[in-house]
Amino acid sequence: MSQTKVHVNPDGTTVNIPLDTTIVIDEDVWIGQKVFIGSDVVIQGNYTTIGESAEIDDGVKIGAGAELGKGIKIGKNVRIGAMVVVGTEADIGSGALIGDHVVIGNNVSIGEAVIIGSGVLIGDGTVVSPRVRIPSYWQIDANKFINPGNKATGFLPQIH
Repeated sequence: MSQTKVHVNPDGTTVNIPLDTTIVIDEDVWIGQKVFIGSDVVIQGNYTTIGESAEIDDGVKIGAGAELGKGIKIGKNVRIGAMVVVGTEADIGSGALIGDHVVIGNNVSIGEAVIIGSGVLIGDGTVVSPRVRIPSYWQIDANKFINPGNKATGFLPQIH
């Protein structure tokens, strides 16, 4: 069994996280119970929240003020911008880049190497194929399948 250290949440509750000097967790970060955190992970503060039973793989960087829901899975080398909200049971593939102020719904699957611009809204149950680029300020309705061939034009396009 690997060694752990205690992380103290802003409210004084505690959780055990791996004893790994490559993990950097700023002040004002809330971490739920049963969270796995890989090596070389950086979690910026400003009341960032990591939900219970989340899995954060190696090399992940999480921006300030992010809210990551219960049971999410984040692959290796993912970058999550500031003030991003990710719902419960979401899955974010390795190498994904997520801009600031993005909202990702519950049970969403983001493929590997996906790039999501700032201000994007992705509805519950949506699947985004690997290597898709979603421009800033797009809105994608719930339960959609987004592949590299999807096209939209204009300001604040929506995929219905």
